[in-house]
Amino acid sequence: MANQPDSQELPELIQQYITNLAKRIRNRHMRRDVVAELSAHFADALTEAPKDVDRDQLAASLVGDFGDAKTLRLLIKRAKKRCRPLWVKFVIRTCQSILILLFIFVAYGAWLLTGKPTISVDYFAKLNDYARPVADESLNAAPYYRKATELYIRPSDMDLKNARKRAEVPSGRKRKKPSRQEAMELMILANLAKSPAGPVKPAERQLLNKWIQANLPAIEQLYLGTAKPHCWFRYGVHSEAKESMLIHALLPYVGRLREITNALRWQMQFSAEKGDWDSVIADLRSAKKLARHFMHGPFLIEQVVGISVDTQANKQLIHLLRSSPLPPATLQRLAQSLPLDYPIVSMDGESLTHMDLIQWFFTDDGSGDGHMIPGTISMLRAAGMESSPPTIFEEVGMAMVHSSRRDTAALFEQWVQRARQYCSSTPYQNHISGYSLSVWAEKTMKENRRTFLFTMFIPALERAAWISYAGQAEHLATATIVALLRYKAEHGQFPQTLDELVPQYLKVIPDDPFGPGPLTYKRQGDDFILYSWGLNFEDHGGQHNKQTLTMKSESGDYVFWPPEPVERP
Repeated sequence: MANQPDSQELPELIQQYITNLAKRIRNRHMRRDVVAELSAHFADALTEAPKDVDRDQLAASLVGDFGDAKTLRLLIKRAKKRCRPLWVKFVIRTCQSILILLFIFVAYGAWLLTGKPTISVDYFAKLNDYARPVADESLNAAPYYRKATELYIRPSDMDLKNARKRAEVPSGRKRKKPSRQEAMELMILANLAKSPAGPVKPAERQLLNKWIQANLPAIEQLYLGTAKPHCWFRYGVHSEAKESMLIHALLPYVGRLREITNALRWQMQFSAEKGDWDSVIADLRSAKKLARHFMHGPFLIEQVVGISVDTQANKQLIHLLRSSPLPPATLQRLAQSLPLDYPIVSMDGESLTHMDLIQWFFTDDGSGDGHMIPGTISMLRAAGMESSPPTIFEEVGMAMVHSSRRDTAALFEQWVQRARQYCSSTPYQNHISGYSLSVWAEKTMKENRRTFLFTMFIPALERAAWISYAGQAEHLATATIVALLRYKAEHGQFPQTLDELVPQYLKVIPDDPFGPGPLTYKRQGDDFILYSWGLNFEDHGGQHNKQTLTMKSESGDYVFWPPEPVERP
């Protein structure tokens, strides 16, 4: 090939053609290569042409034969792409894919972030309508219970010298700090107040009497409340709460009312020691009526507290019966003071809470579906369910992967139906049928990993149901023990079987929720043993384990009679 002239030596027409073509190529390296190639091509053509040929005419002919500059640019670009190395193509495609995914993520995240909940149902109103029976306000115990909680004095707030609230000091004066001796006595009093009632030392009795005397106004309000046939509170949220969600519902009365019943148990103890069984029966009725008011509440926490109050009252009565033989007339009055009903836990309040959560956590597209809204998880902090707020990226990521509104609602509804089915059968019946709510819930959570809202908000209902049926067993056993003592007081000995108690002393023989038949009764000389099979659903012959029905142990039986001695913490 002849020596190639520089591009500046080419005819002006060819130079203009090359310049126009190069302008259309954006890649700098590609533009340089194309200019060099075209310059060499035209230079070779001019060199090989006869010397007598007009260079300008030849240049015009060469440019015309070469084609349109725009079309040529596209052909050159495509050829360059086809000739790229494989690794270059891979890098380019990867970068393009990342950019596309990033764009989609940003666009989808922006769409998610603009979503707002549609609060179409006031579930607080539905809850309050559900909790209130068809009854006049004068039949409601709630105002008296509120007043009792306001008047209640906790052991830590006692002024032992004046038997009043330590917090009640004249305005402008500092609260007096208790001495070391007083602090020690307050600690002893706090432990005694929540421990099982039983024999105490004279100094401890004095502390308890001061505490009970200081709380007589609160106890009086409790009496007035338990005299009412119904109890319904108006549920609401704290004034500082930003969202009116059911998970923020206030239950400020539950803890203090439970503490007040501890004073009732100690009053029962002291009244029994003095032989004042009229007062024992009155306090027993009040404790059990308060328990029933809670057990008919919509939320599990209320129901479990009611079960605890009822169970502690039963235990206290059984210990008193063990140490104080009673005449038939008093035993009959005791039997009449024991309520016949014992409601098992329900999830009505939790069901409403689930529906309320869905309308707060999801958008509504009008057809019953929608997507999760980023930022809603931070709402859980007000309910004490989320210790640290997630980042905006975590919020968007969770909203992206979470199941739709319709699927989430269907999963919660499925759980409610399963839970109601589980609670309608005794633990023994579920054991025989092989049905376990916890196993079903674990399997469902594994199959629905995207619906983590379901995992966060399903309560430990199986445990609550066991506690409920354990309380029922204690309730039935208490009524049976009173009937057995009545039988002995009238016949001089205990019956051979529980069948002899029906129908004069018991309407029906009580079933064991943890066994295949009635509570196990065995006459033992001049005494008897009465027990439930317990959580392992096996008969161990009355081997006592006081932790069996407190969900802390699955070994041994739960013996109601004879009761174990009171142990101080």
